[in-house]
Amino acid sequence: MEPRATLCLEEIDMGRTHKSFAHSPSLWHSNSDALWASALVVQLAFENAWPEHLKHIEEKYSWSQAGGFDEDNPDTWNTHQRHVMEGVAEMKALSESHRVAAMLRAQSIEAELKAAYYRKAIAEAGHVDNVESRVDHHLDQIADVAGIPLSDEERDELKAIQVFLQLGRYPIAILGTRRARTFQVNFGTDPDRDARIREKVKHYSRLPT
Repeated sequence: MEPRATLCLEEIDMGRTHKSFAHSPSLWHSNSDALWASALVVQLAFENAWPEHLKHIEEKYSWSQAGGFDEDNPDTWNTHQRHVMEGVAEMKALSESHRVAAMLRAQSIEAELKAAYYRKAIAEAGHVDNVESRVDHHLDQIADVAGIPLSDEERDELKAIQVFLQLGRYPIAILGTRRARTFQVNFGTDPDRDARIREKVKHYSRLPT
């Protein structure tokens, strides 16, 4: 019987093995595609929910304007009013999914930017170093070191996208800050603009090495 080959874990450079995966442009491409697909699903849920949510809000507002409706006292609601108010609560939660979609798009674009950075580093130096901590998560700065030219509008868009990236990671630290309010956290980023900037980044991140 042939002796079985054994693998000694001490012989494996786990740090290098981890880096070879973490710095693989193709792995970041896959992550970006998966995150973008998830964002599309969540965005569709928001778009389907929003019209119904607005309808309930407008009807509730008309009752308040007419007077005689106490939204804080469910015992006074008739059957239709109860249906509308329950719908408001349910649809409000679902309609807020647009912020989740914005966060997923931000993560997808970040993954694509890192793929571009790693692709450029491998092509130029044959090896990869980590994205410097001073630029990591600053999407416009990652684009700069990856050699992706940005217009002023695209740079501003990446800064807006970055807020949702940070909200996903540090919600307590970011919510309520001036930067968050500046980028209108309550309304998300524009899906079409996000798609355009992702396509531009993809052009650079998926060039042959």
